[in-house]
Amino acid sequence: MKSYSKYILLILSLNIMLTACSETEVTEHIEVFVSESLEANEEGMFERKGYEKINSITTTERSENHINTTIKAIKDYYDAEGRYLHTEIIHSYFEKSTVTQFEDGNEQKKTTTTPLTIFIPQENFEQFSKTLSADEKKKVKKHVSSFVDDL
Repeated sequence: MKSYSKYILLILSLNIMLTACSETEVTEHIEVFVSESLEANEEGMFERKGYEKINSITTTERSENHINTTIKAIKDYYDAEGRYLHTEIIHSYFEKSTVTQFEDGNEQKKTTTTPLTIFIPQENFEQFSKTLSADEKKKVKKHVSSFVDDL
């Protein structure tokens, strides 16, 4: 009976250590924003090429041994005068082991000719800024995922 209790104690101890080492912190950011598109001119100076209206979900998982980042996004592109150009649906991920330093990543894109972002006005969006409510975040997450999950 005593020998079994030693084994049980050893197994419980290993389980506690493995659980402590495998704690993963997960953060998720759901955003809608506008970003300027910049391009270097012949002199090397950056000029505004246009704007990007973006709905995105960024998920990061961190533990002692790894970091994984996944980005799901819809980007509507506009020229400097505010005329719609095209939309990209993007799904990218990056992972890195802090133990082996192994890195991996991938990005999938699909282009469409219909604007798809939500909660960003169609006019005067250049200075857009918005803090989303919990309900709006749910809607953005559902909207973005509905397009990205089809890639």
